[in-house]
Amino acid sequence: MTEDEDPVFKHPEAYGIENPEAPGEPNREAMPESTPVPGTGRTAREEHMRRHDQDDARAPDPEFRDRIDREEREDMRRELEEES
Repeated sequence: MTEDEDPVFKHPEAYGIENPEAPGEPNREAMPESTPVPGTGRTAREEHMRRHDQDDARAPDPEFRDRIDREEREDMRRELEEES
């Protein structure tokens, strides 16, 4: 039987296939459009950052922890060199 003869290919919706282009996946064209979740997104992020700026509580430098670790290792190395 070829695709032309198979009724599944002629009438996929009769066999419960929602999306003939990708069987098993929902037909996204028939799904309702989703709306963004309130309180998320760019406006919420900007407001959050504005509050941090007002409180002068900025996020730490992302390389802060690495710098501290490096300085501690260098100090320990210097101490070991001085002892020897």
